[in-house]
Amino acid sequence: MNVGTLVLAVGSGGWMTCWAVYFTRSVGLSPTVFASGVTAGGLGSVLLGIPVGHWAARFGVREALVCLDLAQGLAVLGYALVRTWWSFLLVTCVVALAQRSAPGVRIAVLTALADRGKPLDAISSGQVVAHAGFLAGSGLGAIALAAHSRAAYLAVLGLYAAGCVGSGLATLRIPHLTSLTDLGVRRRSLVLRDRQFLAVAALCGVLALVWGVADVGVPLWVTTHTSAPPTVLGALVAVNAAAILLCQKRVARAATSVARSTRLTAVSAAALAASCALFAATQGGSGAPVVVLLLVACVVQVAGELLFTAGGWGVSTGLTPQDAHAEYQSVFTAGSAAAVMLAPALLVLLLVDWGVAGWFALGFVFLAAGLPTPAVGRWALRTPGRPEPPVTVS
Repeated sequence: MNVGTLVLAVGSGGWMTCWAVYFTRSVGLSPTVFASGVTAGGLGSVLLGIPVGHWAARFGVREALVCLDLAQGLAVLGYALVRTWWSFLLVTCVVALAQRSAPGVRIAVLTALADRGKPLDAISSGQVVAHAGFLAGSGLGAIALAAHSRAAYLAVLGLYAAGCVGSGLATLRIPHLTSLTDLGVRRRSLVLRDRQFLAVAALCGVLALVWGVADVGVPLWVTTHTSAPPTVLGALVAVNAAAILLCQKRVARAATSVARSTRLTAVSAAALAASCALFAATQGGSGAPVVVLLLVACVVQVAGELLFTAGGWGVSTGLTPQDAHAEYQSVFTAGSAAAVMLAPALLVLLLVDWGVAGWFALGFVFLAAGLPTPAVGRWALRTPGRPEPPVTVS
């Protein structure tokens, strides 16, 4: 399973590094047209991702993941033919649906394959492998950017398509996993009637804005509100990457139950709010002091990200019925996908336009989303008929 994850992540990392430049400079789409197409495609994936999860649970999560990977691989080749906003929107909708539906289904596969009581071990290992592959792929994307030719961009696009297909073929090696059809079960979606889980997914979806802060918010802030050298952004990316690669699996070991996972999520919100205050303190800064403060803020932020990721895995798998991981994880990842979709526009407003006040507003949003999660988790566990499965990590 990790081989397929690595192959896909390398291709995805390369393409995501250079696709904005490809479409705006090589294809000729305006930044506004590009951004609107990405947002529309993301919205479609959020709305359709939930029924995809239910379909996967009914017919088989392994088969669903293979179909999503292969569909994504074929769809991304359509980017080579894009010339207009409409063609870009059409291809992006298909790619985004497959790309953002796959993580929830992949977690369902990993959970089904994991030793009983240890799903987070498999999930965290897969996350580390994916992050390593994404970093390797981003280096290839940087080479394409340096070459800045259509041929170089299309080579990276081909790598991405090959990575999707390779991931699908690797998943085929996994044995068939029992589906609802195998069990002779026909039912309506469970997750859409699970108010407690939907509440947890919504709160964690808000906290997922941290990924947009790292990818979009901090670079915009550093370049518009500080006099720090642009090279500091490379150092911040390196700190974030090293922390995830070295610490994610260790931090996940703390998510041994729903109660502990929700406490991790609450602590993560406090850490993220503290990092917002530290970033705000760099307003107008220059020289070595602002670089040091940016690095400190980055360390606090990635600590919050690690805790949030581990807590989210723990609470989402812990509250999921054993035969419904595909549909539950699809809903949970839909919340994160929505946050990633909305993050660019929201962060431009808060951090570029509002400045310091925007950082404090963002910190309040993190606290408002994270601090209630322990109470919501207790509410969920009190639901009749919801036994809490163990989620220990070796």
